[in-house]
Amino acid sequence: CLVGSVMLLLNGSANRDERHFADPDRFDIHRGGAHLSFGQGLHFCLGSALARMQARVVLEEVLKRWPDWEVDYDNAAKAHTASVRGWAKLPVRLG
Repeated sequence: CLVGSVMLLLNGSANRDERHFADPDRFDIHRGGAHLSFGQGLHFCLGSALARMQARVVLEEVLKRWPDWEVDYDNAAKAHTASVRGWAKLPVRLG
C-alpha cells in the first residue's frame, strides 16, 4: 500500500474465496472454516455468541409463526453499496 492509500475490506468477497470454499457462491448455513463474519484472532467479535443465539431464536420463532412463506423476488431490491453484498429490500409472502 502507498502512504495515504485507502483500503476497504470486503467480507462478502472474502467469504466467497474459491481457494477456501468448494462452492463459494452457494449459501450453506453449515459452512465452517475461516469465514470473516465475526473477525479473526485478536479482533474476533466478543458478541458473536449472543448474535448467533439471537439469530437462531428469531428464525425459530418466525418459522414457527409463519411456516408457509416465500420470498417476493418481484419486489425485492439488491443493496447498492461497495461494502455490503445482499438485499436492501427482501419482502416475503405469507401463506
